[in-house]
Amino acid sequence: MTVRKAQRDNALNTITQDMQANKKLELTAQAQAPKTQIPEIPPVVDTVDISPDAREKTDVFHKMLEEMRSEMQALREGLKQAREAGEGAASAWKEKILCLQIAMRIMSGDTVPLEDHRYLRERDAELYSRAIQLRIEKEDPKEYDRLSEDEESSNDITISADGSATAIVLEAQADNAFRAD
Repeated sequence: MTVRKAQRDNALNTITQDMQANKKLELTAQAQAPKTQIPEIPPVVDTVDISPDAREKTDVFHKMLEEMRSEMQALREGLKQAREAGEGAASAWKEKILCLQIAMRIMSGDTVPLEDHRYLRERDAELYSRAIQLRIEKEDPKEYDRLSEDEESSNDITISADGSATAIVLEAQADNAFRAD
């Protein structure tokens, strides 16, 4: 039995030595082989060229929008303080906030009722002119209801993003006019 055990141990040692020798040869071959590196492929990037005029108008629009947002936040804070102070001061703050909301709707290219245009023009002509100048075109403008609560109009008139005015005669008013004839 011991002879067999010795033969077996001897065979295992020979196999182990062969394996270690093969491993050393592989490592040596890898070290001596010329290293070929795969070049890095740069990522594909799409670029868009924007004309300087369009970039300037966009920058002005975003700057104005950010100013209006910060002004709106300041007005909200002022309104909060005015409510604490009294009702007279609060109404002035409410008017300013309403003007800014109307101006932001106009600038965003949405459809705004003519009464809101008038309200803004009468209360803050400078803000109205800036909003009209910075108005952007939209494919599908959102149509807003009237924000201002001034005098009631006989027609519901809105101004769309392209500047065209549309009058929708209320059904009751049309019936009254028809009966008068």
